[in-house]
Amino acid sequence: MRVFLDANILFSASNPKWFTRLLLDVLELHGELVTSEFAAQEARRNVAAFSEDLMDGLEDWFARVHILADTGQALSPVELAEKDRPILDAAIAGKCTHLLTGDAKHFGTWMGKSVSGVKIVNQRMMTEELRLRNIVD
Repeated sequence: MRVFLDANILFSASNPKWFTRLLLDVLELHGELVTSEFAAQEARRNVAAFSEDLMDGLEDWFARVHILADTGQALSPVELAEKDRPILDAAIAGKCTHLLTGDAKHFGTWMGKSVSGVKIVNQRMMTEELRLRNIVD
């Protein structure tokens, strides 16, 4: 499993009190965590605006996540908001199996579906998939 992390997932993982950290710990044990420089920069901006206290937690995740360089390639065959297109493009270019996002507004139409080999999921869907694979109870 090669899971691309959207900026909002990285944001959530920066807080040690939120469930996202536990989910990513499990995913890291059973696959590879990936993001892009574009998503990393967005996560940094959002965490800094929310609470500088969480920045160290975010940077800890960056040490554990493979960060892909942004290629600028338009690979997604679906219509997305301009700010979300680079996220799916990077997941496709990075040969990820999943795109983990909390962005139901922009990715909602594609939730649970595969686009160019990348299954777009939220945290609940990812957890359910881990249950089906007998990775978690």
